[in-house]
Amino acid sequence: MFFAGYMIRFKIDEAKVIPQYIFAYTQTEFYKKWTKAIQRTTGQPNINAEEYRSLEIPLPDKKTQEKVIDIYFDFISKKQKNDAEAEKLLSSIDDYLLNELGIILPKETYYLQDDDLKNIVSKPEEKYGNHRFAKEKYILDEKNKLLQRKKIFISLLNEITAKRFDPFFHQEKFKNNLNAISNGKYPVMPLREIISGNLIKGSLPKQDEKEGEISVVQINSINTDGTIALDDLLTAKNIFSEEQKLNLDDVLVVITGATIGKIAYWNYDGEYYLGGDIVKFQTNSLVDNAFVFYFLRSNLMQTEIKRNITGATNGHLSPDDVSHFKIPIPPFDKQKEIANHITDIRQQAQQLKDKTKELLKTASEEIERILLT
Repeated sequence: MFFAGYMIRFKIDEAKVIPQYIFAYTQTEFYKKWTKAIQRTTGQPNINAEEYRSLEIPLPDKKTQEKVIDIYFDFISKKQKNDAEAEKLLSSIDDYLLNELGIILPKETYYLQDDDLKNIVSKPEEKYGNHRFAKEKYILDEKNKLLQRKKIFISLLNEITAKRFDPFFHQEKFKNNLNAISNGKYPVMPLREIISGNLIKGSLPKQDEKEGEISVVQINSINTDGTIALDDLLTAKNIFSEEQKLNLDDVLVVITGATIGKIAYWNYDGEYYLGGDIVKFQTNSLVDNAFVFYFLRSNLMQTEIKRNITGATNGHLSPDDVSHFKIPIPPFDKQKEIANHITDIRQQAQQLKDKTKELLKTASEEIERILLT
């Protein structure tokens, strides 16, 4: 086992101290304050090995060390339990959403491997699903286990739609995914027909436009759960238009970068503006903003988003791509019911996370009290 160059390894003299005690100590505010004070803040913050050698650690008797270890690992046990419950709640959202919309997930698609051609049987007038050859109307023997190797898929030219001709876009798993959305209980509409006004694209301040009084929400401000981290925002000069100002119930979509496809919901007070590589929209009177936010976050829609990404190096979605996303439209009351239920689930999960933070604070304070007495 090797470790990277940006890491430092210590070997603990177990005759003097229990290793788990050292680990527990590094979770306290004592240690966090030390790292903040000692690290270099220019460039990439760092602490070298020699500086780590200067770290002073209280060494109580082993009975006290064991007490500290018990406190910390009791917290770890409770944290794991809370995390598992929170994850179970959050993972139930997709099943609930799709069930309410009557969307049935597509079955796994089987693809051909190069050396499987000998296993194809010719039945000129028949076909099984979309598994066929264009010219001679060969079809696949669906009972053939070799189809599960998933190396090749086949599409007829007249089945290729839109402007893209690359194989990735036309994989059957994407076609089946889109069909599942279209074949649910409710009619679907492209996003462009259910938004109020236009998709609004944010602005990325240039270097000489930074350090102003305007708070800017960037890609890294958006958390994975769709909330916004407001404690460390970029500030800039006022280069923004009025329509780029964030309003309650705005839905945000990241369209460039490593977190492309991330979806956020704006429900914060105060004056903030939309940063670069993000678009935002509000729905019209027929559709609930929160409902669309939750649907765009579903695994089904995240797959559709990934399908539409272009660019080999830096992935990109155009606003036009976003405007074509298909959204099921239940009656408005049903949309609100679904959105409220999912909001309740997320709040329950957040309460568990908050409880974990409180447990960590309590454990840390108890350890600090022991070490100070």
